Parts: sequence; structure tokens; C-alpha cells
Amino acid sequence: MKQKPTRKSHYSNGLRIYYLDWGGNSKKHMLLIHDLGDSSRTWDLISARFREEYRVFSVELRGHGHSDRPSDPKYRFEDFYGDISSLASSLNLDNAVVIGHGAGARLAAKLSIDNPGMVSDVVLYDFEESSISEPTKWISIEDTIEFLHSQRPRVEIDSINKQARNLTSGGLDGSRGYIHDTSAYDVYIGGSLWDGWSGITCSTLILRGRMSQDL
Repeated sequence: MKQKPTRKSHYSNGLRIYYLDWGGNSKKHMLLIHDLGDSSRTWDLISARFREEYRVFSVELRGHGHSDRPSDPKYRFEDFYGDISSLASSLNLDNAVVIGHGAGARLAAKLSIDNPGMVSDVVLYDFEESSISEPTKWISIEDTIEFLHSQRPRVEIDSINKQARNLTSGGLDGSRGYIHDTSAYDVYIGGSLWDGWSGITCSTLILRGRMSQDL
């Protein structure tokens, strides 16, 4: 039986930022950065796939998963990036593969620009159209699963079941709600996703979703 990932934490700007360390002795590193509204567990299938070849780390952005929420209710891109940059330095990443989804893709791109020696390859992944107006609470776990499956019909139902439990928590009445701070949706990133990308010097793979409005 393969070892389960270990949840670890790193302090950044007074906040405890959590991440999963998938273990192993590989000297090749991989850092996974999720989109707004997701968590480190979003990457479980990919992490399990690459853990034999890479030392895989999947981070949870501030206000997401187990990571602390800032006392200032406003979320800023530069603060998200400060956390990621600080964590990457603490992990001593070297020639790492960095994969980012959605807002995480912007963070991954900036990390590769600012730290060309740290990042050897970057994957910028944007799967679906942003949906800021989606519901944040459901009457039951079954209702949660049904909604997530409607949003991601091509994802296997077993993965949807896990996501429903990893991304939400239950109330005494059986209802479910997101565990992340939904006000993070209001973060202003600004500018085109292409702005400044001429500064990326490492190998780059762009995966564009059919409904994407960013890439």
C-alpha cells in the first residue's frame, strides 16, 4: 500500500499555509497550484500519477482548504503570490515542474518569470469558464454531488464524490457548504493573462478549456 500524502504547513505573512507532501526520495520536484474555490485535494489523481517520478507538493491557497483566512477580508493577487513564492523558497525547489489551474496558472506563470532557475517547466491549465455566481451551500451531500457532477460531467463519479467531501463540510442539519472563503472569488487579478508572459523562459505547456475566457 502506497503511503498517503502528509499535510504540512508553512507560515507566510502571518498565515499558516497548508500543503500536501506526497513523499518519496525523488530529487525532481513538482508544485501544483489550484484555482480559486478548489483545494490541494483537487490534484489527487495527478499527484498519485507522478509521485514515483517527482516529489509532489500540492498547495492550498490562503482562505482555502485548511489554510488560514486573512483578517483583512480582501484577497489580493500579490498576497496569493507572496505565499506561493515563500513556500517555493522554503521547499528549496530546483528545476521544478509547476502546474497551475485558473488563478493558479497566473501564479505559476509569475513564479516561473521571477524564478527562472527554480522552474524548469510550467503547465498553465484553464479548464472551464469561471462561475462566480454558483451556489455555495446545498441541502445534502447528494445534492452537492449532483451539482458538481453537472459542472464537470466528464469527471468520473468517484472523483466527484471525493471532491464533494474534500471541498465542503457538513452542518448539523445535513447541509453542506464550501470550506473555503467564498469572498476569495472577488480577488482582482487584473490585466490580460498574456501580459508579461514574454518573460517566461522555461518550457511551457498551455491547456485551454473549450469554454475558457482567459486563455
